[in-house]
Amino acid sequence: MKIILLPFVFLSFAGLIQLSYATESCLCVAFRLDDVQDYWLNNVQMGIVDEFQKKNTTLTIGIIGHYFGNDTKLVDFVKTRLENNSPKIEIANHGWNHENFARHIEPAQEYLLEKTNQKVNTTLGLIPSGFIAPYDSINNDTLHALMHVNLGYLSANETADPPPYPFSGVMYYRFPETAEMGNVNKDQTYWINYNHDRTYAEILRSMTKYGYAVVMLHPQDFSSKHFFNYTNEINQTQIHELDLVIDQLRNDGFKMVTIGEIPQNAKFDEKYPVWLDKVFGYYMRGNITENMVINTVHFLKSNQIITVSRN
Repeated sequence: MKIILLPFVFLSFAGLIQLSYATESCLCVAFRLDDVQDYWLNNVQMGIVDEFQKKNTTLTIGIIGHYFGNDTKLVDFVKTRLENNSPKIEIANHGWNHENFARHIEPAQEYLLEKTNQKVNTTLGLIPSGFIAPYDSINNDTLHALMHVNLGYLSANETADPPPYPFSGVMYYRFPETAEMGNVNKDQTYWINYNHDRTYAEILRSMTKYGYAVVMLHPQDFSSKHFFNYTNEINQTQIHELDLVIDQLRNDGFKMVTIGEIPQNAKFDEKYPVWLDKVFGYYMRGNITENMVINTVHFLKSNQIITVSRN
């Protein structure tokens, strides 16, 4: 596998590959907790939030409007954490019924967004900062609907909402998730948990290419399983994996922010060699390991081939 990378590294040192990509960067990472709702794995949801509080790390949580507001235990918990405001918790709109927005026309999408905005405002006394698209499903009608509601950003994924992702000069910001700690398998039959190395490699790829990273989390990522059923108990092993990711990011000097704070921290210019995209492509296709990505990026930074300067 290493044979794939070494020719590129050699050529860059030989001066045969001199072109670089430049991107505006915030050098920051946002964590996004999807599917916050009444009763379902509520102890797990609260445990995740409390772990971020314990680690003094900001968090954006996506609330499903129709399914939030009756679970007194969860609602009071969220209210209390919002009042403390340190570290900051940001509330995002995650649809009304966790519906597939691309299946609805623009007026219906706007209506669903407004209903969740109103529900969150009634329950928590605030308007969500942005929209996390359920199933990462969006279309042009979604983009038009967002122009008519008071939401500052859209967060889907890179496939549904491809780059570039500008930090300024837009009606609303687009910051899709670029890393995750778990997801459903290809057959849609069970949930897979990822270790910290995989998540960290995805963050480094995103940080290098786009100047930011958004890490998607779900309650299922941190729920203990009993056979094939998730329980309302925290999986401490997976919580430890989250802690390792956060600690590594702090060691690297990356700033943790909410999604809405990403544009406010766009104060850096980052350059990286064009050929590194090929390495990222190998990784995304499963041809090389996450450790090879991590080692390559660290090597290039230490040798000032990837450079960051304050703008």
